[in-house]
Amino acid sequence: MFAVEQAPTVSFSDIAGHWAETDIQKEIKSGIINGYADGTFKPDAMVTRAEFAVMLTSASKPQGDGASLSFTDEAKIAAWARGAVAQAVQAGFITGDKDGTFRPNDPITRAEMQSSLRKPRASLSQAILKPALRTTTILRLGRKGASSMCSRQA
Repeated sequence: MFAVEQAPTVSFSDIAGHWAETDIQKEIKSGIINGYADGTFKPDAMVTRAEFAVMLTSASKPQGDGASLSFTDEAKIAAWARGAVAQAVQAGFITGDKDGTFRPNDPITRAEMQSSLRKPRASLSQAILKPALRTTTILRLGRKGASSMCSRQA
């Protein structure tokens, strides 16, 4: 007899009744996004560049430890995001800014999200690309999510 492992039910104190609650729960269960240690998700906060790198690597599951980081502001990359940033660099999602910085704690813009997904697109399978695009759509305006675009990309 085999035991069936169920995804844990995650409950955050600040998503109940939020218009994107269903989508947030779906992506949490898929392992692409998660909340904060204080039990919140902060659905109306902007997504940082480091958080987005974590989401991208959670969706695409790149192999290996990642590239050696050489951003001039590398020390600002938190330990919880460092491995994901290195993997995102190796996978081609992230190249950093022209001035050599990554700016991990800055909010990521829509244009930066789109650019990150376009770079390695040729090497990504649809099975990997769809969750990344869906998550990007949900979080397009920060954690505020997306509206009907989710159903068009799913």
